[in-house]
Amino acid sequence: MSHAYFIWTMQRTGGTTLAILLRRLSEHPSVEDEPFNLTRVFGHIILDRRSERGRIVSLEQADATGA
Repeated sequence: MSHAYFIWTMQRTGGTTLAILLRRLSEHPSVEDEPFNLTRVFGHIILDRRSERGRIVSLEQADATGA
């Protein structure tokens, strides 16, 4: 298998089984399972997004109060 892939599934839909199969067939290095968990390789993306959302809410609140 020569193309990189990204698996995005709901829980309990067979995503882990699919990931294991593709990992075995792929010539590409793989990333750990559930890489977007906060303590894993892409966790910083989620933290940045949450932080960004907090700044947006703060700006909206400031705008609503006229501050």
